[in-house]
Amino acid sequence: MPAKILVVEDEPDNIAIFTRLLGRKGYETLVADNKSDALAKAESEQPDLILMDIKMPDAPGTAKNDTAGLEATLQLKSQESTRSIPIIALTAQTMANDQKRISEAGCDAMQAKPIDFASLLAAIEEHLPKS
Repeated sequence: MPAKILVVEDEPDNIAIFTRLLGRKGYETLVADNKSDALAKAESEQPDLILMDIKMPDAPGTAKNDTAGLEATLQLKSQESTRSIPIIALTAQTMANDQKRISEAGCDAMQAKPIDFASLLAAIEEHLPKS
């Protein structure tokens, strides 16, 4: 059974790239394009790993929130049912203080945008639970 990865991303072009790339590598992908959908899908689908955009809308039809992905991560890491799911942050915010906030929120790793796909795939392999 292929590993299931939840891609939390609000840009349609990025969603298409991630799902195509991950599909080619044999992963099953799920998509959420806002914080509320990400929380619901993580709970209901129990993915093996989450790729979490940091800046995205809180809910459908709302403006982007600079910390929505961090807020979602904090919630997921505080719940027994989702706490052990590895989360890789996807962000253009790569200053030292941003990296600290991402780590403190509970993200297991971070990938800077624009994404280097070889590095992303290596991080996915490193953080996927071993069967």
